[in-house]
Amino acid sequence: MRCLVALVCLAMLGCGKASAPAALTPTPKPNTDPVVAHREADEQAAFSIDAACASIEEAQKDTKKLAPIAGGDAKEALLNVAEMFDSAGATLADHNEPPPPIETYRKEESERASERQKAVTDALDALHELRDARGTLDDLAATVPKEHAQPLEAIRAQADEAIDAVENAIARLGGKVPPEEDDDQVGG
Repeated sequence: MRCLVALVCLAMLGCGKASAPAALTPTPKPNTDPVVAHREADEQAAFSIDAACASIEEAQKDTKKLAPIAGGDAKEALLNVAEMFDSAGATLADHNEPPPPIETYRKEESERASERQKAVTDALDALHELRDARGTLDDLAATVPKEHAQPLEAIRAQADEAIDAVENAIARLGGKVPPEEDDDQVGG
């Protein structure tokens, strides 16, 4: 029995060389190079703007599809929303390409700063259009017949996705996202 206990203890302890201690990996330091940080932010913003453009394109397509079916005043409102989506998408279209490699980015730093400011300005304009479109969609949702409720809700969701992506891009580019105004409180 003692032999068995000794064998079990040896088996548990192992019988070879002791393993080398794991090498310590240094904790990566946050990037302190402002040019690299700006490039990374520009790249993330371009990704967000590209996502917004995709949502806008889908929302515009679905809005144009629903407009003739809805008819009457709803048709006109949906066509106006489609125009707002088109305007927002066109405004953002120049800003959805990733920035150049870091070496090129460094050489064009001052140009990139002005492009970043233009992107913020355009994104703010697009955000205003998208919020207006969503407001119109919200108004329509209150009066739409049940058979159109689901497609309209899908368009509203696409608009919300685009709004979220544009707000994300504005913040990443160093801009300030304005709060939504409550139209019910204006003038009242």
